[in-house]
Amino acid sequence: MMGFRGAGPARAFFLAYFVVGMLAAGRCAAQSSPKPTGAISVQQILDKNLAAMGGLEKLRAAKTLEVGGVFGLNESRPSGDFRFIYKAPASDLFRLDYVSHGQTMTGLNNGKFFTKRSGGNSFAMNGITDGVMEESWRHLIETSIEGYLSVTLSGLAQLHGKWAYAVRFVPLKGDSHLRYYDCETFLVTQMEMAQRLKATDGGADHAYKVYVEFEDYRPTDDLRFPRLVTGESERGSLNFYVRSVRTNVPVDDGLFQ
Repeated sequence: MMGFRGAGPARAFFLAYFVVGMLAAGRCAAQSSPKPTGAISVQQILDKNLAAMGGLEKLRAAKTLEVGGVFGLNESRPSGDFRFIYKAPASDLFRLDYVSHGQTMTGLNNGKFFTKRSGGNSFAMNGITDGVMEESWRHLIETSIEGYLSVTLSGLAQLHGKWAYAVRFVPLKGDSHLRYYDCETFLVTQMEMAQRLKATDGGADHAYKVYVEFEDYRPTDDLRFPRLVTGESERGSLNFYVRSVRTNVPVDDGLFQ
């Protein structure tokens, strides 16, 4: 995993400093933490996030990551299993194994996009796809801004009563997304992304907003990862219950082909 430091020309697009203000957000709740005051830079937020995750050196040392668990509306009656697998420098996948409905996965093979399906057309549940979950986990662990046209601080938002810094990431290609960093822990608590589904009749793609929340961070090999991830769209929500997290385990390159 690469580091934010020395990431190249993209750093020039950082807002040097941003005097924090309120970002209007429809997902606000009653205040239960103090509102931050003063100035903070995007670089400071990203550096504090790296430290909160376990530190830049430990993140760089994690050459592989394997996360597994179950997904569904509740943990006691899951709809299937999921796996997220990462291998440095640029391969990953997110796989959903639906009970009685086959398997679907999306990922990158050395930076090149791929997707696979088997056992039918079931690839989304409540509007949450393997693609949007792959993207969210990839963003969660990435420590480089290479590939982004700009990274800017949008403002402050309240999420479930806690203040968060909203940082917008604009890639060289594709849709931008927002990451929300808790103002006290600097861990990512939510991402706001665009989900695009290909039309089956040759018409225009259907696009809608997806929120992915990260909760219950716990340590694994001196790094911190969430144990509950929830995707929410206009169609409903879907929970991902993390049961295992392993780093630096053998990963076969054939998984990404």
